[in-house]
Amino acid sequence: MNWAEPELYSGSDFIGGRPRFSEARIRGASSFAGIGALILAVVAFYSAHEPNISLRIAAPLAVLAVLVSNPLRFHFSVSFIPVISLAVLTFASGLWALDQGLYLTSVTACAVTSILYICLVGMPWSPRHIRIIAVGYALGVAAGFVQFASSPEAVKFEDEESRVRNAGDLNANYLAYATVILIVIAITWIPRRKGGPYYILGVRSLQGALIVACLVGIIQLQTRGALISALAIISWVIVAGIIRIRLWVVYFGSILVLIGMLVSLTGRADSFFTKIDFGERGGNDLSGRLTLWPIARQLIVDNPLLGIGAGNFRDHNSLEITTHHSLLEIAVTLGLLGLAIIVIFLFIYVVEMPSNGRQSRRVIYVGILVAYMAPIFSSSTWILTTGCWAGFGILMLMGRLTSPAEVSSRTLHICL
Repeated sequence: MNWAEPELYSGSDFIGGRPRFSEARIRGASSFAGIGALILAVVAFYSAHEPNISLRIAAPLAVLAVLVSNPLRFHFSVSFIPVISLAVLTFASGLWALDQGLYLTSVTACAVTSILYICLVGMPWSPRHIRIIAVGYALGVAAGFVQFASSPEAVKFEDEESRVRNAGDLNANYLAYATVILIVIAITWIPRRKGGPYYILGVRSLQGALIVACLVGIIQLQTRGALISALAIISWVIVAGIIRIRLWVVYFGSILVLIGMLVSLTGRADSFFTKIDFGERGGNDLSGRLTLWPIARQLIVDNPLLGIGAGNFRDHNSLEITTHHSLLEIAVTLGLLGLAIIVIFLFIYVVEMPSNGRQSRRVIYVGILVAYMAPIFSSSTWILTTGCWAGFGILMLMGRLTSPAEVSSRTLHICL
């Protein structure tokens, strides 16, 4: 196989030094694969800034993208097991959910996000196609900021009543979390091998400018979890670029972070969260979280194994909203079984993330993922959205952009 040609290589197809797919199989891909990538780019575009529209179109278009791109090339990822398991548990929770309307909304969203993730990750897209899909997501974030600039009152909520009334539409938090995904895309974007030093410099300069623009945008949106996540990601890349960190140290640190996220379910970290209640949207109650979280914890005690049913937490609090904590939301609605499944997924996702080459690159990737997940999943229910799962899929694809032949000469740089 010609490893020097990056357009023939897909990172997840390189396991233990052997290509999972033969060159002939990759070359024999459907000539419509580019159309499939464009379809997924459209899905990514809407997933980044239009929650309602993306929920309606994501599943059928994602399946269509696979079908036109030759479904015989589809391969199974280990991360699909917890994704499918969570979807099955969500569907089964209708047996004990009291509010069937909220349940149906949640089970639909779970089915759509599962199909979207599986279709994104399951195909060995070429680097060209991966870039097309990533650009679609980036344009979606840009469209969200255009919408925010033209009508900020439709995106940025002034009180909880308007937040409930506009539930499901684009809001400041959704756009900010999607922007963090865009920062990761910018950092992990590897220029094509073709092109001289000026081309590489130009691409790196654009990456740096995009990262700065994203930070400014997140600050304007005043979403605390997204801002902390973005700063943590950039700090990690800088530190990992200066200090040589061993991979086992990163994995050990990841486990500690996960334990910290789980500890936050108990309420022991509430005092820490109050310290980051800053900005105009701060109010010493974490925007209602200190009211919601005790209710959720008591419901977990009362329904520990299977929870109260998908989406039903909205029916147990006066604000009629989610817990604003991804792991807590899953624990209260799907029980400890659902919590175990999502934790297994996050573990598999980090381990399965392709890094293609030197250990230093995997160190950076793992650190980026942890820095992205910890603040956002501990302060929002972003994990329930198409924007999140499109991001999961795209970030997995971004890890495939480099071939072993490029690793020695292509390292991760940021122009800041």
